[in-house]
Amino acid sequence: MAVMHDPGQVMPVAAGAYQAASTAGIQEIANRIERGLHEGAASIGAGFPYTPAATRDELLAVFRVAARASTTVHVHIRQGVAGLTEALPPAEETRARLHVVHINSAGYDETPEMLRLIAEARKRGVDVTTEAYPYDAGMTQIESATVQDPYTHERADGIGELEWPLTGEPA
Repeated sequence: MAVMHDPGQVMPVAAGAYQAASTAGIQEIANRIERGLHEGAASIGAGFPYTPAATRDELLAVFRVAARASTTVHVHIRQGVAGLTEALPPAEETRARLHVVHINSAGYDETPEMLRLIAEARKRGVDVTTEAYPYDAGMTQIESATVQDPYTHERADGIGELEWPLTGEPA
């Protein structure tokens, strides 16, 4: 977000989400992540759905940092098998450790197939783990790409799924 001059407070809501980083920007992102790890960060977090404009080169740069640092990339993947198959190749290519965050909310009905794909990847030597939380709700900023993209461009009928956390009121 800092490299892309994104005004978001917790997650990207402008350029960090919707603009691809330049080659120099990708290098600066990698440098900042490396510096953070050197200063004591425990791992790297990545939110693929929150950064839809991130290129494969940008993702590979992040995974390369993780591999060099022997740390894990904790990834919120895009929905379904397609989301998982986006995250597995950079982990396999760079030999970085991958943790797929909240597989149940990324997979829904596809979760069993995704678990099978993870097991296959582990048999190939990919260091990949996952977890599931024990409830069926999620929370994010309304400005995030995960809300803006599907609800403004794909699912007008899904607005009723949103809730104002302070009061419990539906959107």
